[in-house]
Amino acid sequence: EVLGAVADGAIPLESADAVLGDALHILSSTEIRLSAVQRFSNAAAGGDDDEDQRQQASAQTSNMVAQAAKSKFLSQIVKRNVMQNVVPTLAALKSVMERAHSPLLGALMRTL
Repeated sequence: EVLGAVADGAIPLESADAVLGDALHILSSTEIRLSAVQRFSNAAAGGDDDEDQRQQASAQTSNMVAQAAKSKFLSQIVKRNVMQNVVPTLAALKSVMERAHSPLLGALMRTL
C-alpha cells in the first residue's frame, strides 16, 4: 500500500523515505523471494525386494510427485500475481523516484 500511495502521489516521496526504504528492503530480502521448485530425488529403496517396501517406495514417490506439482502450481500463481500487481506499481514508483533523484532508487532496483 505504501509503494502504491507514493507512486500515485497520495504520499509525498520525501515524507515517506524511511517507510519506503523499509518496504523496499523487505521486498528485496532473500527470505521472501520466489524460490525455484524444489528438486526431489527418487525414493526407491535399495536392498530387499519385499512387496511392502516396494509399495512404501511407490507411495513415497507418488507423494513427492504430488508435492512437486502442487509447489509448481502455487509458484506459477504467485508469479502471475507479482507480474499483474507488484511490477506495475514498482515501475510507476521508479518513474517517481527518477524524477525526484531519490537515493532509494538503488534499493528499488535491487527489489526488481
